[in-house]
Amino acid sequence: MAAKKHFNVGDLIWAKMKGFPFWPGRIAKPPTDARSSAPKKTRHYVFFFGSENHAWIKDQNIVHHSEEMLQSASTKKKSNSLKLAIKQITKEAPKNAKLLVKAKKSLKKSREVSASGTEKKIAKYKKKVQRMKVKTESPKVRKKVLSKRRVISSRFTRRELQPGPTRNLHEPRPSDKKIGFIGLGKMGKTLVKHLLTSNHMVTIYDTTFNNCRDFIQFGVTIALTPDDVVQMCDIIFCCVSDSEAVKRVVFGNDGILSGLERSPPGSKGYVEMTTMDSTTSIEIAEAITSKGGRYLQATLCGTTTMAENGSLLILSAGDQQVFIDCNTCFCSFSGIARLLSYDVGCLSKINIINNMLIGISHVALAECLTFVERCNLNPDLFMDIVENSQLGSPLLAHIGESLLSRAFPNDTSAVKRQQKDLQLALSLDTNGELKMFVTAMANELFKRAKRDHYSDVYDVYTMANY
Repeated sequence: MAAKKHFNVGDLIWAKMKGFPFWPGRIAKPPTDARSSAPKKTRHYVFFFGSENHAWIKDQNIVHHSEEMLQSASTKKKSNSLKLAIKQITKEAPKNAKLLVKAKKSLKKSREVSASGTEKKIAKYKKKVQRMKVKTESPKVRKKVLSKRRVISSRFTRRELQPGPTRNLHEPRPSDKKIGFIGLGKMGKTLVKHLLTSNHMVTIYDTTFNNCRDFIQFGVTIALTPDDVVQMCDIIFCCVSDSEAVKRVVFGNDGILSGLERSPPGSKGYVEMTTMDSTTSIEIAEAITSKGGRYLQATLCGTTTMAENGSLLILSAGDQQVFIDCNTCFCSFSGIARLLSYDVGCLSKINIINNMLIGISHVALAECLTFVERCNLNPDLFMDIVENSQLGSPLLAHIGESLLSRAFPNDTSAVKRQQKDLQLALSLDTNGELKMFVTAMANELFKRAKRDHYSDVYDVYTMANY
């Protein structure tokens, strides 16, 4: 069994998060409101150098700062952020070492002062034990003691011990805040199911009432308007189709702003999870905060399948307190949730570019598999090679599996969603200075699939055969 690690606030460490290398940081003191929701025994609140972000990291993913870690990092390719982080921890190390020396000296003095008293107590205890041994050496005393032990042991052997209730310490307790969720599409329904599974109090709303019917059996509250959701809940999540849908939810009659106007300032948190352009994101954030709401943008990086498995990556920007309040919700959605130091507009751009890469990967892999079949090669063997080479990634594995098994839904929602993301990516280049040839070609392919009412990536793959 591995030795237990001990970390104190202020310790310089290297922490590992999924998708990132070991990163320099420091054990930080968590905010007061974050302590109750975090599993203290298994995680530590870490401040990361370079990126200046915070996150809860499991104990087994943290190691103390050492020269070995610096040497290990120096042998790998490093981003600018990691270079800055290494520079900062190298600068902090001497200061930290001086503090440790002072602490050790003070501890040594305290031990020396108490040593004499401790020795006296030990000597006194040894004498007491020796006297007890002398008494029990008598045969009569020994017989009496043994008979008592037999009686006690027999009582407990006849008694059946009933197992008590158990609780998973790694599973966070549900938040005591009332959660509202607007938008019950494929992704929205999946996230609401996770909230209900983790015993959160949920109120739902969707423009199509039939989408709410599936949750009636779980005892959820169904609101009639977004305004009602605001009135009934402390934190409101919104996950709808596009920017226009978000504007209707926020600015429409009986919308979010209407509810915030009738609520105490700072009492409501609004979490926007819809993929939208940066301009709309900033507009929504300003509107929410102007009415006394607290705004957090939380982008979902991953597919619906990843959402079902609870393996989404959630990147957030905005109000830190809302991020902390949503801790248990994010834990039910995802394995990783990070609060970035970017503003909401920049986070929207990051999400769009990430989705752009996903769309391009869809088309590229579809074309490659088409070429593999044209050459009378084995597509399964090709995907096995891809997954075990430097190209291997969960994304390509998921796309390849879907293409080969033809496991796609019968509707066109996925094609529309992906084409929307590619169009948003192209719209970022407002001046036309960057010639995004690959993105433009992928966008045209998805536009054709949408125009001809093809279903999802299977049809993009089919089109690549012509």
